[in-house]
Amino acid sequence: MAIGNQGQSLFIVEANSVERWNLADGTKLGTLATNETGIKFLKTSGDGRFLVAGFGDNSFTVWKADKDEPISHFTEQAGADCMAISADGQKIVMTAFGQRKLVLYDWQRGERREFPLRVPYASFSAYSMCWSPDGKRLAAYIDTYPSTVIIYDSVNFKPVANWPCGAIGSHSIFGFNKEGRLFEMMDGGINSLDVTKLKAPEE
Repeated sequence: MAIGNQGQSLFIVEANSVERWNLADGTKLGTLATNETGIKFLKTSGDGRFLVAGFGDNSFTVWKADKDEPISHFTEQAGADCMAISADGQKIVMTAFGQRKLVLYDWQRGERREFPLRVPYASFSAYSMCWSPDGKRLAAYIDTYPSTVIIYDSVNFKPVANWPCGAIGSHSIFGFNKEGRLFEMMDGGINSLDVTKLKAPEE
């Protein structure tokens, strides 16, 4: 399930398709049909204009949030265990367990790039990821000890900060607000980090 189109539309997975509903009056607006099976991911961009779905066959489809026909489709051979779409909807980043890398797609340009995950030796992937509203930072929740959120510069994807988030087994949820501050909710408490003040790494 995901919300997009400036908060006007609700997207719900139904078998091999995605249904688009009007949140204001509860009417069904359309069906985003696909030929793929097993929808694993459903994400909307921060501005609400784009929707991306990831499937069990390692393919991905992009729609405009107010349209039923897809505008892009691509396949990532290794698949993905988590993914995120940038605030403007132009870039999609993903990582697969054991790959120790980030895969970045600029779907409008048809470009694919890889960056090392740059995590501790015992870490292999990220549990979840999200972009800052200005698109300059990517936060990734890494499977390491202690559990850590790594903040990446989104130009060269080098880490600019590591934010420890508790022991293994701690329940943690994180996300950015509109001003670019990263909030973490863990075990009943709320912490925050102003990523706008972090300096980008030197080349």
